Amino acid sequence: MNSKTVTLVVCLLAIAVPPLLAGGPGLSIEIKDAVVMVRVHFHDKNVPDSLTGTAEGILNGKRQSLDLRLLPTPEEGVFTVKQQWPAEGNWVLTITATEHATQSAVIKLGANGSTKNASVNMLTRKATEDDVTAALKK
Repeated sequence: MNSKTVTLVVCLLAIAVPPLLAGGPGLSIEIKDAVVMVRVHFHDKNVPDSLTGTAEGILNGKRQSLDLRLLPTPEEGVFTVKQQWPAEGNWVLTITATEHATQSAVIKLGANGSTKNASVNMLTRKATEDDVTAALKK
């Protein structure tokens, strides 16, 4: 290998390795009363990050999809999700955080879209349609 090739390899590694070491976002979900608390920590301030949420449900036999508003709290990286979906039907929430990698939460809500008896499934990838469909069938 000549010196130009070695220099090129070193430069590419210098660019590629730091994002890999930074990893993906830290995402956690907590359910308090009628509110879903979303905590996210993004490691790399130089990379655009993304935090999104959707409510997927079956209401009157029809599949529904709604974008969620994640409301910031005074605490950095903490958001609340209050009920924005109908109080009838079968509902699942998905929260997705993306930085260098993606982490998601699939939240199966209780009866009639209630946070009571909700369950959370954390994923180290983006939630798929199959993940949501499986949760809706539970």
